[in-house]
Amino acid sequence: MASPASNSSAASIASSSSSTATTLTFGVELEGIFAFHQSKLQAHLHSALPQAHLVKDLTNDQRKSLRQARYSKQVYQSWALANAGENVMTAEHSVEHQSGARIRAYKDEPLHIVKEILQTTEQGKQILLWNPEDLSKPGVYESSRWILTADQSLQALTEEEKISTFPAKIKNGQGEEWDSYGIELVSPPYLETDLAHAEANISGLLGALETPTSGITTNETCGVHVHIGLPSGDCFPIKVLQHLCELLVIYEDEIARLHPTHRRNRTDEIESNKVRFAAEGLDNEALDFMDRVVPDFDTGDLVTKRHESTYKAVHEIHRLLFDEVDAAADPVQLLQKSMGKARGMIVNFAYLNRRNGPQTIEFRQHAGSMDSKEIGNWVRFCLGLVKLAWRYADGEGGCGVKHWSDRVDIGDLMEEMGLEDEDREYFQGKVAGFGDEGILEVEALWQEVLEDEGF
Repeated sequence: MASPASNSSAASIASSSSSTATTLTFGVELEGIFAFHQSKLQAHLHSALPQAHLVKDLTNDQRKSLRQARYSKQVYQSWALANAGENVMTAEHSVEHQSGARIRAYKDEPLHIVKEILQTTEQGKQILLWNPEDLSKPGVYESSRWILTADQSLQALTEEEKISTFPAKIKNGQGEEWDSYGIELVSPPYLETDLAHAEANISGLLGALETPTSGITTNETCGVHVHIGLPSGDCFPIKVLQHLCELLVIYEDEIARLHPTHRRNRTDEIESNKVRFAAEGLDNEALDFMDRVVPDFDTGDLVTKRHESTYKAVHEIHRLLFDEVDAAADPVQLLQKSMGKARGMIVNFAYLNRRNGPQTIEFRQHAGSMDSKEIGNWVRFCLGLVKLAWRYADGEGGCGVKHWSDRVDIGDLMEEMGLEDEDREYFQGKVAGFGDEGILEVEALWQEVLEDEGF
C-alpha cells in the first residue's frame, strides 16, 4: 500500500521562494448563539432606540419574512423590534405586525450587549463591533483587535432549546424572558508560535459571556473557521498551494472523519472541493481502473469484474493541479477555479487574490465550538497540513497516493504531518466517536465498467 509521502516527486518540484522554516499565521472565526435576558436588551434600547419596543409574538409567516435574504431555508427565531425602521439584510425589510406596527429583525442590537460584556476583559477592551449592514468591512486580521459581528447564516434558539441549553439560568416558565442571536467573533492574526496565547484569549472572551443574564452556545448552524496565512499577508508560493490542493482532494473524506455528520457531505457553506474532480462520463476520460470481486447480479456468485473510479484518476488530478496550473497565465486563478471559487467550500481559496486584506486559506469544516482547547487542536491540524504541503514544495517528498486503490488513511496523513502522539490520539478519538455516516464508502468510489454491447 502507498504511504502519504514519496521521495520520487522531489525532482519535479520547483524550488519555492521560502523554506519550511517560514512561520505561518492563523486567525479564527468563532460562530455562536448568544443568549440574553430581556433586561439587557431593554437597557440598550432605552439609550440607543428609545422609540422602539420589543415584539415577541411573531407568526411563522413573519419569521420567514424576517429571515436573512441570502438564506432561503432559514427561519428567524429571535424577537423583533417595532418602530425601529428597516433591516435591509432580510428577505422583507419590515413586516406589519398584528398590532398594526411595522416590525423588523435585529441588526446589531444584541451585539452591543456582547460588546459591553467583553470590554470588561483584557482581550476585549478594544473589540471592534461591525454591523454587516455597513458598506465598509473592517480590516480583518490586520490589527491586534478582535472583531464582533452578526452572522447571517446562524439560526437562533427556540424557546425549548433556550431552556434545555441553559437550565441553570432559564427556569421553566422563564423562556419568554430570554432571547438569542447568532454572532461571530473574529480574531486578529496570531503567529503559529502563539497558539497557547490565542487559546487563552478565546477562553477568556467566551467565559466572560457566561453571566447570570447571558450565555453563549452553539448549534448545528455554527462552525469554526480557521485562516492560515503568512506574516506578510502575501499569497503562498504556488507550489505550496498545489501540494496542499492535492492533499485536500485525496484525503477529503478521511479528514471529514474528524468532524460530526452534520459537517459532512454538504452542498451549502461547506461544499466539497473533491467533487470538482468527479468523473464526468466522457469518452476516453482519465480514470483509475481495478478488478474487484463482487456478487454476480443474476446468480449471486462471486465474480471478478472490471471497475472504474467515480473520480478522475489520481494521476489526472495531479496533472490538472500541477501541469495545467503551471502552464496557466494566472496559476492562482486556475487553482481557485479547480478547487471551487466560491467562499462556501470545505477549504476556501477565494481570498488568495484579494486586495483589501491578507491572502489566506480558510478551513471551514469544523463544527461550532466553545472549547478553546478543541479549537486549538483544529488550528494545529490546519497548520500541520499547510506545513506538510510546504515540505513537499521544498522537495521533501510528495503525496504517495498514486491510484484510488492505494491506501488513503487519516492516521497515515497525521503521521506524515508530524503531529505529536497526543494530538493524533485526540483526533483518532474523534474518528471513533463520529463514525462513518456521510463518508464516501469504497463501493461508492468504484463502478462496474459496462461492456459496449453494440447494436
